[in-house]
Amino acid sequence: MKKVLLFIIATILISLTSAHSQVYKSVRIDTAGTLDFLVTAEKLAAITDLTLTGTINLDDYNTMKTLMPELIVIDLGSVQTTGDSIPGWAFNSGITTLILPLSITKLGLQAFINCSSLTSITIPSGV
Repeated sequence: MKKVLLFIIATILISLTSAHSQVYKSVRIDTAGTLDFLVTAEKLAAITDLTLTGTINLDDYNTMKTLMPELIVIDLGSVQTTGDSIPGWAFNSGITTLILPLSITKLGLQAFINCSSLTSITIPSGV
Protein backbone atom coordinates (compact mmCIF):
# COMPACT_ATOMS: atom_id res chain seq x y z
CA MET A 1 0.00 0.00 0.00
CA LYS A 2 2.83 2.41 0.85
CA LYS A 3 4.50 1.72 -2.51
CA VAL A 4 1.28 2.52 -4.37
CA LEU A 5 0.83 5.75 -2.43
CA LEU A 6 4.45 6.76 -3.06
CA PHE A 7 4.04 5.97 -6.76
CA ILE A 8 0.91 8.13 -6.98
CA ILE A 9 2.59 11.03 -5.20
CA ALA A 10 5.68 10.76 -7.42
CA THR A 11 3.53 10.67 -10.55
CA ILE A 12 1.64 13.79 -9.48
CA LEU A 13 4.87 15.66 -8.68
CA ILE A 14 6.42 14.72 -12.03
CA SER A 15 3.32 15.82 -13.94
CA LEU A 16 3.21 19.15 -12.08
CA THR A 17 6.90 19.76 -12.79
CA SER A 18 6.63 18.96 -16.49
CA ALA A 19 3.43 20.97 -16.88
CA HIS A 20 5.20 24.11 -15.73
CA SER A 21 8.47 23.68 -17.57
CA GLN A 22 9.30 26.40 -20.06
CA VAL A 23 9.81 25.58 -23.69
CA TYR A 24 11.75 28.23 -25.61
CA LYS A 25 11.66 28.44 -29.39
CA SER A 26 13.15 30.91 -31.86
CA VAL A 27 11.80 30.73 -35.40
CA ARG A 28 12.79 32.60 -38.55
CA ILE A 29 9.85 33.00 -40.92
CA ASP A 30 11.03 33.69 -44.47
CA THR A 31 7.53 33.39 -45.96
CA ALA A 32 4.75 35.08 -44.00
CA GLY A 33 1.96 32.76 -42.92
CA THR A 34 4.09 29.65 -42.47
CA LEU A 35 4.67 29.46 -38.71
CA ASP A 36 2.38 26.43 -38.41
CA PHE A 37 4.42 24.62 -41.09
CA LEU A 38 7.82 25.46 -39.61
CA VAL A 39 7.09 23.97 -36.19
CA THR A 40 5.45 20.60 -35.50
CA ALA A 41 1.95 20.59 -33.99
CA GLU A 42 3.32 18.90 -30.86
CA LYS A 43 5.96 21.60 -30.42
CA LEU A 44 3.46 24.41 -31.13
CA ALA A 45 1.26 23.08 -28.34
CA ALA A 46 4.17 23.06 -25.86
CA ILE A 47 6.00 26.34 -26.56
CA THR A 48 5.85 28.86 -23.72
CA ASP A 49 8.42 31.43 -24.88
CA LEU A 50 8.56 32.37 -28.57
CA THR A 51 10.91 34.66 -30.48
CA LEU A 52 10.13 35.30 -34.14
CA THR A 53 12.23 36.91 -36.85
CA GLY A 54 11.50 37.41 -40.52
CA THR A 55 8.05 38.38 -41.82
CA ILE A 56 4.68 37.48 -40.31
CA ASN A 57 1.05 38.02 -41.27
CA LEU A 58 -2.46 37.39 -39.94
CA ASP A 59 -2.06 33.62 -40.35
CA ASP A 60 0.95 33.65 -38.04
CA TYR A 61 -0.92 35.69 -35.41
CA ASN A 62 -3.78 33.17 -35.66
CA THR A 63 -1.32 30.29 -35.22
CA MET A 64 0.05 31.89 -32.05
CA LYS A 65 -3.44 32.50 -30.70
CA THR A 66 -5.14 29.22 -31.58
CA LEU A 67 -2.41 26.56 -31.83
CA MET A 68 -0.10 27.69 -29.02
CA PRO A 69 -2.13 27.45 -25.78
CA GLU A 70 0.93 27.46 -23.47
CA LEU A 71 2.44 30.62 -24.95
CA ILE A 72 3.21 33.23 -22.29
CA VAL A 73 6.15 35.23 -23.72
CA ILE A 74 6.21 36.55 -27.30
CA ASP A 75 9.09 38.55 -28.77
CA LEU A 76 8.15 40.06 -32.13
CA GLY A 77 10.63 42.92 -31.87
CA SER A 78 12.64 41.83 -34.89
CA VAL A 79 9.85 40.83 -37.27
CA GLN A 80 8.31 42.70 -40.16
CA THR A 81 4.55 42.40 -40.18
CA THR A 82 2.51 42.61 -43.36
CA GLY A 83 0.57 45.83 -43.13
CA ASP A 84 1.31 48.37 -40.45
CA SER A 85 -0.73 47.08 -37.53
CA ILE A 86 -1.29 44.28 -35.06
CA PRO A 87 -4.57 42.58 -36.01
CA GLY A 88 -7.63 42.80 -33.78
CA TRP A 89 -8.02 40.07 -31.16
CA ALA A 90 -4.44 39.00 -31.87
CA PHE A 91 -3.35 37.43 -28.59
CA ASN A 92 -4.63 34.81 -26.17
CA SER A 93 -5.32 35.33 -22.50
CA GLY A 94 -2.22 33.58 -21.14
CA ILE A 95 0.31 36.08 -22.50
CA THR A 96 2.38 37.73 -19.75
CA THR A 97 5.16 39.40 -21.75
CA LEU A 98 4.92 40.86 -25.25
CA ILE A 99 7.37 42.76 -27.44
CA LEU A 100 5.63 44.21 -30.49
CA PRO A 101 7.22 44.60 -33.94
CA LEU A 102 9.09 47.86 -34.54
CA SER A 103 7.43 48.05 -37.97
CA ILE A 104 3.88 48.66 -36.69
CA THR A 105 2.17 52.03 -36.34
CA LYS A 106 -1.30 50.89 -35.21
CA LEU A 107 -2.95 48.39 -32.90
CA GLY A 108 -5.96 46.43 -34.11
CA LEU A 109 -9.33 46.60 -32.38
CA GLN A 110 -9.10 44.93 -28.99
CA ALA A 111 -5.75 43.32 -29.84
CA PHE A 112 -5.22 42.57 -26.15
CA ILE A 113 -8.78 41.72 -25.12
CA ASN A 114 -8.88 39.08 -22.38
CA CYS A 115 -5.12 39.40 -21.83
CA SER A 116 -5.58 39.75 -18.09
CA SER A 117 -2.20 38.10 -17.42
CA LEU A 118 -0.26 40.68 -19.46
CA THR A 119 2.27 42.32 -17.14
CA SER A 120 4.89 43.59 -19.60
CA ILE A 121 4.46 45.04 -23.06
CA THR A 122 6.90 46.87 -25.31
CA ILE A 123 5.16 49.13 -27.82
CA PRO A 124 7.22 50.90 -30.50
CA SER A 125 7.36 54.68 -30.22
CA GLY A 126 5.73 55.11 -33.65
CA VAL A 127 2.44 53.55 -32.56
